[in-house]
Amino acid sequence: MTRGTQFDESMFHPQRVLPVRHGWADHALLQLEALKQLSTRLKTVERGEQALALHDVQTDEEYRALVDQVLGEIEPRILRKDPGVHARAAHIVVTAPNATLPYDMEHENTFVLQCQGSMKLSVWEPLDREVVTERSLEQFHAKQSRDLVVFRNDFLQRAQTHDLEPGSGVYLPATAPHLVKNGGGVAITLSVTYFTRALRETALLYKSNHVLRELGLAPHPIGEPGLRGKLRDQAKLAAALAQEVAAKRQLLDFSSPRYAPAEPTG
Repeated sequence: MTRGTQFDESMFHPQRVLPVRHGWADHALLQLEALKQLSTRLKTVERGEQALALHDVQTDEEYRALVDQVLGEIEPRILRKDPGVHARAAHIVVTAPNATLPYDMEHENTFVLQCQGSMKLSVWEPLDREVVTERSLEQFHAKQSRDLVVFRNDFLQRAQTHDLEPGSGVYLPATAPHLVKNGGGVAITLSVTYFTRALRETALLYKSNHVLRELGLAPHPIGEPGLRGKLRDQAKLAAALAQEVAAKRQLLDFSSPRYAPAEPTG
């Protein structure tokens, strides 16, 4: 099988769901026996009745090379539309037959690559404000809270459904809600993740709106169309970046050693 991940680059948009194909399914490190061995070495292993989740596999030397291969091949093709890629990571989930994984969304952009078994992935566009509300994004970015990331049955009519088999996958933008229904066999799914400059800036904007709302104000939504909305976001981002720099300087001041003056004062 030819290595690599294939997708329509002309259709790629950082905030749009996109189906992909890949050639990683038969890689030796993505087979069940290798993953059992990995689970004994990793510090971040989540064992549940329905799934075994191996988080931050890039902390393992062998799997770090795999993550670099997978994302290293993808990165040059997305940089033009989404620059500033950093914080590469990956997790691998081994899912039990017929398991259902809960409705969720993530902070990172993700390429979900199916390597064994079949599953049905339902996903919603992150810009669908009927599903992903401004308030839920403010809490998600400012407080790391998923309290407002709640599934409703009427969301199903707005979902995209992807039937994943080995060699298929999906690009999931950050904050794209999704849920998974596994097929009748054990499934192995590799998810490679990364942050970009745009994700960092978007998080700062939503944190700013959260602060404004806590002060009793009603901030304008992020990303409103038109010049006025763009200028408003730029001003808000500049203020947030300045505040971030000031906070870092203050931290450095407090962490610097304090010395008594060489000569008495006063």
